[in-house]
Amino acid sequence: MPMLACHTGTGRVLKNSGAVEWEGNRVPLTHSSTAEAVDGVAGTLKDEILMGRLPAGQRMTEDQLIGRFNVKRHIARSALHSLVDQGLAERLPNAGVSVKSFGVQEVRDLYETRILLESNAAKLIKLPVGAEDLEDVIRAKEDHRAAAEAGEPLSIIEANDRFHSAVFALTGNIVLGDAIRLYAQKTAAIRFLNVSSRSKMKRSVEEHAMIVAALKGSDSDKLVQLCADHLRPTRDAYLGVDE
Repeated sequence: MPMLACHTGTGRVLKNSGAVEWEGNRVPLTHSSTAEAVDGVAGTLKDEILMGRLPAGQRMTEDQLIGRFNVKRHIARSALHSLVDQGLAERLPNAGVSVKSFGVQEVRDLYETRILLESNAAKLIKLPVGAEDLEDVIRAKEDHRAAAEAGEPLSIIEANDRFHSAVFALTGNIVLGDAIRLYAQKTAAIRFLNVSSRSKMKRSVEEHAMIVAALKGSDSDKLVQLCADHLRPTRDAYLGVDE
């Protein structure tokens, strides 16, 4: 596997060695180790954003990440890029990177896009879906139910994302599935509000069961409506709209 050299601080590339010298130490970096370091830093920050430990508007700098995680600057920079790409952070002019703040219109636009994507994807699913093809959907549904009953927020979100990915994988349209995952990811911080509410989680679990039942049936219009209705409560809760 090719080696990567880090060019920050006072490090210098050692000729023909594939390593970087840092105060007399050689630090070989592979593509995988660099990617794992970026994923580790970005993943920790993502969890803290979702849990509300890093509030909207909180500024994050490369120097902060370097000091906290003991990583090189290119790792810190890539982790911040990853958070921006995931829609969890934003880069503001002359202000660096901050935890994403959502305006009212942006929330409406994001959910309008999600409803359009997921409703139209539901129309493409050929009903009824066989038991074998439903295995991933049902497994994710049960994991989500168990996480909701246990009150494990991060597990709830992970299982919920797997459920929706498995449902729309049934369309057979990989590009559409990627688009659905992208916009679900962009609303992760918004969706986390529902996770803290047991009543909303109970309803979400029930709606997942209804979607599975619709996949086993033959009423495509019902499936489309369920998929659209499933998204609206989270949007409305974030916007403070009475249900």
